[in-house]
Amino acid sequence: PISLASFLLAIRRISSFVPHYYARYSHVKL
Repeated sequence: PISLASFLLAIRRISSFVPHYYARYSHVKL
């Protein structure tokens, strides 16, 4: 359960960080 909770938290944090960096990199590419 602890590992699962940590995994879900990591996913939520990643989903929070990804769009910002993805937008920045896509902007740089364009």
